[in-house]
Amino acid sequence: RSLSVRGDWEAVQHSTCGQLADHLRAESTQELRALATGQPLPGGEALPMPDEVLRELLRSKRHALKVRWEERAVGEAAVRKEYWQELKESLAREEVTVRQQNAKLADQKLMVAVKKWQAWLDDDNADSPTGERIAAELGHLMDRMPVVPLSRAGRSALESAARRVVAARAA
Repeated sequence: RSLSVRGDWEAVQHSTCGQLADHLRAESTQELRALATGQPLPGGEALPMPDEVLRELLRSKRHALKVRWEERAVGEAAVRKEYWQELKESLAREEVTVRQQNAKLADQKLMVAVKKWQAWLDDDNADSPTGERIAAELGHLMDRMPVVPLSRAGRSALESAARRVVAARAA
């Protein structure tokens, strides 16, 4: 009889932890995938965002998930730990996708702004207030971007300005 109770307990804790992990994984995956497509989260956060802001957001989401896991997981510590680890690893893959999308969306937004900057630079009849507005918009956008796309856009904007200066000096 004690073997049966032990077996039943093993089945209960594995079943309960497995179902909880599946439930939490589905909820978290849905939220992360929505974020990756550019949809804002309930708190208003949306991609693209600076790397540190995204890192903190994902850390906060993992912490909240861990709290929910600890409140609801049933079983021996080793079993709970095993299922938590599997859940955490599966969500880590989703987080990589979110980080990749963050860079992609940032690249897209920055390239639109840099193209406006380049067009203003190339327009011999462009006025200063327009240039100041475009530069301010680009600067504001750059403040909210992840590092790698920001670096690419900054380099592109600087190269455009340098080409224009060289052309003006040669004229």
